[in-house]
Amino acid sequence: MKRWTDESGTSSEVVDAELGDGSDTESKRPGAAKSGPCFCHIRCLHPETSQFLEVWDFFFLFILAIIAVMIPLEVAFVTYDDELCHPGWRFTLDAILLADMSLQSFIAYPDKKCPSRYIKDPRMITINYLKTWFVVDLISTFPCHAVERGRMPEIRLVRMLRLHSIFPILSRRQVRVGISYAALSLLKFVCGLTFTCHWMACCWAGVAYEVSDEYTWLKAVEAAKGGLKATYHSRSGIYCLSLYWAIMTLTSIGYGDITPQTEKEYLVASLCMLAMATVWAFVIGQMCAVVSTLLPHDVAFKRTMDDLNWLLKDSQMPEPLRMKLRRYFIESRSLCRLHEQKAIIAQMSPMLQGEVSEQLVDEWIHKVPYVKAMSADALAQVARKLKPMLFAPTEAISGERSLYIIRRGVCMRGGRILVTGDVWGKDMILSNELLRDNSQARSLSYLEVLVLRHLDLRDSVATHEGTAVLRSWQRWLGLSRGISLLAKEIRGWERHEKGMFSGLPQSTRLAVMTSILRGTFNGHVPTGRSSFKKMSTCSLSSISTQPSSGEGVVECTLLGKDDAAVVSHQELNELKSSMVTLTQSVETLQQMVRDLSAS
Repeated sequence: MKRWTDESGTSSEVVDAELGDGSDTESKRPGAAKSGPCFCHIRCLHPETSQFLEVWDFFFLFILAIIAVMIPLEVAFVTYDDELCHPGWRFTLDAILLADMSLQSFIAYPDKKCPSRYIKDPRMITINYLKTWFVVDLISTFPCHAVERGRMPEIRLVRMLRLHSIFPILSRRQVRVGISYAALSLLKFVCGLTFTCHWMACCWAGVAYEVSDEYTWLKAVEAAKGGLKATYHSRSGIYCLSLYWAIMTLTSIGYGDITPQTEKEYLVASLCMLAMATVWAFVIGQMCAVVSTLLPHDVAFKRTMDDLNWLLKDSQMPEPLRMKLRRYFIESRSLCRLHEQKAIIAQMSPMLQGEVSEQLVDEWIHKVPYVKAMSADALAQVARKLKPMLFAPTEAISGERSLYIIRRGVCMRGGRILVTGDVWGKDMILSNELLRDNSQARSLSYLEVLVLRHLDLRDSVATHEGTAVLRSWQRWLGLSRGISLLAKEIRGWERHEKGMFSGLPQSTRLAVMTSILRGTFNGHVPTGRSSFKKMSTCSLSSISTQPSSGEGVVECTLLGKDDAAVVSHQELNELKSSMVTLTQSVETLQQMVRDLSAS
C-alpha cells in the first residue's frame, strides 16, 4: 500500500477518513490510478487542518477581489499610450495565479461518495484537477497584456474566469463562519449588487471613452448639462457618471438624463438593462425570504407577545397584572434560546454532546464536586436534563429535592445573598430530610435558574461507575451532616438534662444517635435497663445486616432508606468503621464543648 507524508509530517493512506480504518479504498476501485514512486514523499494540504492553506485562501480572496475591480476598469479606460496600472502589477498577478494553479495539485479533495473522506493521493488530486478547472485556470493565467498591447483590451477579461475559485474557497472555509446563514446571504447579495453595478458602469463607460468621431452619450450629457469639463474628460468623472447610470438602471428609477445616442450604445444599454433587471428581481425576491428568517427568535417572541395581548384582552385582566405578565415574558426571552440549544445538542453524536456539555457546565461544575467527577457521557445526560426556569421578584422557591444554578438575577436563601454563578441544593443526593438544608429561597429580582432534579441525576448516572461515584459523595456528605446534627442535638440534651452523654452505656448512645438521625428522638433518654434494651432494639433496627449470596444489605441511616444498596463485606466493614468514627468524633466534640464552657 502506498504511503506518503502530509503537511504535519505523518504518514497517511490514499483515503483519509474522519471515521473508519483509513483503508486504501480508492486503489481497489477498477481503473483507479496508482501513485508512482515520485509521489511518495509529497506533502498534501488538508483543507480543514492546514494553516498555510487557510492563510493562502484569504490572501487569494483578496487577489480575486482586486481582479474583479481592476480588470473591468483596465478594459474600459486603457489606451495604447496611457496604461491604467503599472506593468509590474500584471506580472505579479501572473505569478500569483500560476502559484495557485500549482497549489491545486496538492490540496486534498473530498470523495464524492463519502464527503467526510479526503483523497490525499497527489496523482489522483492532479488528475481530478485536470478534469475540472485546469483548462479554465490556464486560460485565465495567459499573459494577454503582452499580446494585445492596447489594441484589443477586451481580451483581458479572460482574467475574470478565475473568479470561479471564490466558491471552492468559501466551501473550504464554511467551518470558520460563525455568523448566521441569513446574514451571510445578505452579505453575498450586497457584494453581488456592488460588483454588478461596477461592471455595468465600466461597460457603459467603455462605450464612450476616447471616441471622438461619434456623438456618444457622454457628449450628449455634456451638451445638455454643461458644467466642469473635467467631469466629462477625466476617468474619475466618466466613471461616476457611468456608475450613476448603472445604479439608476439597476433600481429601475430611470431619470432619463443619461440616454444612449448611437446604435452600439442602444445595444449595450439593452443588454445591461436585461442583465440588471434579472439580477435585481432575483436579489429582491431572495432578500425578502432571507429577512423573514434573519431573526427567528425575535419573530417568535413577537408572536408570543401578540398572543399574550389577545389573552389579556379577552380575559379582561386588570392593568397591573397585564404589566406584570408582559414584563415576565420580556424577561423570559432567553429561555427560548435555552430550549432551542437543548434541541440542537440532542442532534449531536454522544462524543460531541459530551464535549459541548463540558463547556456548558464549566461555569458552575467546580461548585458541585460529584457532578465534576462524572464521565463525559454522564455530563451530557446531566446537561440534557437541566430545566431552565424563571421566577418573578419576591417569588418563593420551594425547597424541593433539586439542584439550582443561577444564570441571571439575585435571590436570598438562609440569610445569604446568591448571585449569578451560585449554586444551592447540592445536598439533594441525601435521602434523609433531616440532613438536607430545606430552607426556602426567595428571588429579589427576575431570577433565571437551571434546575436538576434528583431523579434526573440518578437516571444520568445509571452506570455502575457513575453510581459508585455518587454513592461515595453521599456517604461523605451524610457523614459530615450527621456529625453536625448529632453535635447539635446532643449538646441541647446535655444542656437541658444537666447530664453527660458520654456517661451513658454504649448501646444507649448508639440508639440515641440513630434515633436522632431518624428524626424520632424526643429529647428524653430512658433510665431503666429494659427501656435501654427496648430503645436500642428499636433504633438499631435501622442498621441491619442480612446475608444474601455472600453479600450484605445495609440500610444506612445517614443516607436514608431510599439510598440503601447491596454492598460487599468490605464495604460493610467500612460502614461499620464509619459509624465507630462517627461516635468517636461526637465524643471528641463534646469534650471540646465542655472545655470551652469551663474556660
